[in-house]
Amino acid sequence: MRHVFGDRERTRIEIRCAAGDLRSRAPPERLGFRLQGTVGEAGWLYDRFVDHVAYGRFRTEWGARD
Repeated sequence: MRHVFGDRERTRIEIRCAAGDLRSRAPPERLGFRLQGTVGEAGWLYDRFVDHVAYGRFRTEWGARD
């Protein structure tokens, strides 16, 4: 986050992962990303489409907490 918010001067980071994959969802939740929504049938996994969840974190939130 330091690289993206500091060096790159971005305002937002988004992480997407399969909605049913709890292990993939744990890191963004642990890092303080907020669940922003679900994207239906966004990825092809194991011979079927799966929904993705989108997590986001803004520069203003990062500066306040980290």
